[in-house]
Amino acid sequence: MVARSPLIGDADLGEILVVPAAGNGEQDYLAKLSRAYIELKTAGPVLHFGERLHQMIQCLETEHKPDIVLLDSRAGMHDIAAVTVSRLDALAFLFAVDGAYTWDAYRLLFQHWRRDRNLLRHFRGNLRMVAGLAPDVGRPEYFASFRQAAYQLFTDYIYDPDGGDEPPAEGEEPFSFDLMSDSAPHDLLHVNWNRAFFSFDPVRRPDAVDDGLLQGGFGDFVERAAETLVGTQVKWS
Repeated sequence: MVARSPLIGDADLGEILVVPAAGNGEQDYLAKLSRAYIELKTAGPVLHFGERLHQMIQCLETEHKPDIVLLDSRAGMHDIAAVTVSRLDALAFLFAVDGAYTWDAYRLLFQHWRRDRNLLRHFRGNLRMVAGLAPDVGRPEYFASFRQAAYQLFTDYIYDPDGGDEPPAEGEEPFSFDLMSDSAPHDLLHVNWNRAFFSFDPVRRPDAVDDGLLQGGFGDFVERAAETLVGTQVKWS
């Protein structure tokens, strides 16, 4: 299930291990995907998709002992996204673009989460918004609009209301943030748009995108995500 990525090169930086969705020489991927959702009855209780996914990750972690595990989940209102955000107790980066359709979709998802306040309290501190495809023109205005929309969304459905009818649980501090708080879940990390990445093929054409383009597009996200994950400041190099 595990392959070592050549992208790390010969640098003494550790290694990148990849568990691909489709194996080498996969002939029937759709049937395999369908089987992944089937509930399994073993000697114990029925194992749902969430438990099976968690069990697989735990087995891989025991075998390979990674420092960080990154799970590239399908986005939006999908079973896999729901499980990775609410069931794995992991940091969830929620990618979005500043458009009405995006915020409407997230609003439907957040409304669903809000129905179970106890579950929501368990994972809401692990949410982080990411402004994807930030345009190369008018970027400050774009970020300001994105922040305002994300803040309104979290205020409506995720944060504890001020003096509302759903106060925080006894002994808990209110889960609420200001618009410009850089530690809030709605505070945006960002990935900048660049046409060069539309056809980027790091395996067949690794030199098509240089380090400057990578830093310009993903520098902010990589540095801030790494700082959040490992707890120390990490600079692009």
